[in-house]
Amino acid sequence: MRTIARILFWGFAAIGALVCAIAVAGIVFTVNVRDRAPTLPDVAVLELDLNRSIPEVRREEPILDTVPAPTFFELVQAIDAAALDDRIEGLYAQIGAEPLGMARAQELADAVRRFRATGKPTMVYADDLEALGDSGPEILVARAFNEVWLRPTGGVGLAGFAFEVPFAKDALDEWSVEAEFGQRHEFKGGADTFTKSHMPGPYHSSLRRLADGWFEQLSDGLAIDIEKGSRKANSVILNGPYLAEEARKLGLVDRLGYFDEFMARVDAKAGRGEEIESVGPVHYLAAVGETDTPAARIAVVQGQGAIGMGDEIFADEGFGAYEIAETLLDLSEDESIDAVLFRVDSPGGAYGPSDEVWRAVGKVQETGKPVVVSMGDYAASGGYFVSTSADRIVAQPGTLTGSIGVYAGKFATQQLWEKLGINWGRVAVGPNAGMYSSVGKFSPSQQAKFDAGLDFVYEDFTQKVSAGRGLTGAALDDAARGRIWTGRQALEIGLVDRLGGYREALDELRSLLNISSDAELAFEVLPKPHDPWEEFAEWLDEGGSMNDLVAQILAPKLAGETRRQLEASVGDLTPLIPH
Repeated sequence: MRTIARILFWGFAAIGALVCAIAVAGIVFTVNVRDRAPTLPDVAVLELDLNRSIPEVRREEPILDTVPAPTFFELVQAIDAAALDDRIEGLYAQIGAEPLGMARAQELADAVRRFRATGKPTMVYADDLEALGDSGPEILVARAFNEVWLRPTGGVGLAGFAFEVPFAKDALDEWSVEAEFGQRHEFKGGADTFTKSHMPGPYHSSLRRLADGWFEQLSDGLAIDIEKGSRKANSVILNGPYLAEEARKLGLVDRLGYFDEFMARVDAKAGRGEEIESVGPVHYLAAVGETDTPAARIAVVQGQGAIGMGDEIFADEGFGAYEIAETLLDLSEDESIDAVLFRVDSPGGAYGPSDEVWRAVGKVQETGKPVVVSMGDYAASGGYFVSTSADRIVAQPGTLTGSIGVYAGKFATQQLWEKLGINWGRVAVGPNAGMYSSVGKFSPSQQAKFDAGLDFVYEDFTQKVSAGRGLTGAALDDAARGRIWTGRQALEIGLVDRLGGYREALDELRSLLNISSDAELAFEVLPKPHDPWEEFAEWLDEGGSMNDLVAQILAPKLAGETRRQLEASVGDLTPLIPH
């Protein structure tokens, strides 16, 4: 055990019409106990807290010496390893407070079913299953357990899927703001939210296809786990939401009770009548350790969020394309690594950074190392771009993927300023200088340049999809034009190779490496989490100013919040061209 001093910096800022920022620094001294390998009791149950957000990427090491929340990869690995561990008597979880995406819900449900197939008890408890929302993915996971418990005053918000998208043209017209956007092509609906007053037909058909696909998958999943046919499962979904007793009678939950009663049941089922110790996924995996003689070493490269540069110090938001690209390029030269499992969970992002990652994937493949992509909830637009050249692509049935297209644009605000009595002066040398100004409209020559840029990106994107997936002509056109697909639909048209998650992606890697289907693997998870102490020390060494530090902390947070709001409203995060 060793003791180290750590500095904990917290930045607080108040931002209004006049921006001011105040930073306060504090010092926390703590004891580092992570050097000590944890041990497992002789008898235990694996505990999952699905009420917390489950990140794909651990971006930072904990500042205090606490056990971090498990990543999604750790969660799945722990469930599969514990299923075969004689010391683990059962599995229990809490669920319902944190919404799940459809694809990751399917992957979790599959992992629970594999554990359940060993004959060990599996139990899950919910205070509430989104009684005021749409709990399809959550009930899909919950119903994979042997026993589902619900608090008697809870409910199950099972009611299908709904999307609501704002269309702002009328409001922009009211403010005399002109949205000068373009998209390639009609199904790439990101620009429509600014240029249309109502949802256009292609946008509607895309969302309807997605909703229908998810509904069918939810119905199929529930038909298995509540032992009803698909037609009856459809009826159960269509007639929700449900109060607790209604949900019990329909087989959506098994027992109504409170958490202490649930834990007594866990002890009775898994603890042989006595209170039993529980272990979390991170503790469990650390105690188990790696195999001594792996057949291959796999680099697990994880990218989550909107794709951008992501090179800011203290940044913790988004898919840092340059960091991911650098990681992949390093792996191309690392002789200790045999293959790459690239996990992509991204709704899209900037074209240039996405291209950097696409190129880096190719550099790994040039060395003879196979690359398999495992898709999470999203691998759309830029998320599909970075995946398209992989040797194999694996997606869940519910993964939102495709969206092969591009949109961009700007807002022209000159009429608004004139109404406010503000006149902008302008000096420019060159007919297209300042073309992305947010004041004036595109001139005809500027519009031509803008359109040429959109055409170039779309052509480059589709050519790379054609090379990576072997799609040409009509097949490529049918898959592209901005259409979105579920993973199941994407498999049918050749955009992905197999349905599944981490487990199936690892099976594909074993096949590409010509090793047995049950061969043990060792994993190097990358990029490594950032150490806040080291980053703060670097900032001090480089003589950083307080303003710089506040900006580094605040900018990613504000950008991340903007991305989340945009995702909630339009569901397409391809950024606008800077102006």
